[in-house]
Amino acid sequence: TSVIDQNLYFMGAKLTSAGFATALVNILPAVTFVLALLLRMEKVRLRSLHSQAKIAGTVLTVAGAVLMVLYHGPIVQFPWTKGQHHATASGQGAGGAADARDWLNGTIMVIIACVAWACFFILQSNTLRSYPAELSLTVLICGM
Repeated sequence: TSVIDQNLYFMGAKLTSAGFATALVNILPAVTFVLALLLRMEKVRLRSLHSQAKIAGTVLTVAGAVLMVLYHGPIVQFPWTKGQHHATASGQGAGGAADARDWLNGTIMVIIACVAWACFFILQSNTLRSYPAELSLTVLICGM
């Protein structure tokens, strides 16, 4: 899964933008927490301050990622890209519908990459319970 998440993240960043993909991948801790909850690896007691902090952190992480994705900010013009962004932003670029489809496909790829990466973390956590040598496990993972 570590290869899947890296390839999907790269393709998603290529189809959208580096800033968008980087902002969206910030949901990774929240996805990992939710998957751990679903797999009963994580316990949540609503009266516990520790559990309330986990839930608040998850909500803030997702809210921050959504805010970063929705906020586009001002366009920064560089000397080597002068005038290029204006032509595509005003609709004069090639195929607005194809760009929207690429953007949607890229977003889906980044989200799937986050889920795959979270699955890798959970798999690694399970593996470390039965194989507690972290460094040799890292060597084995990198070798694969």
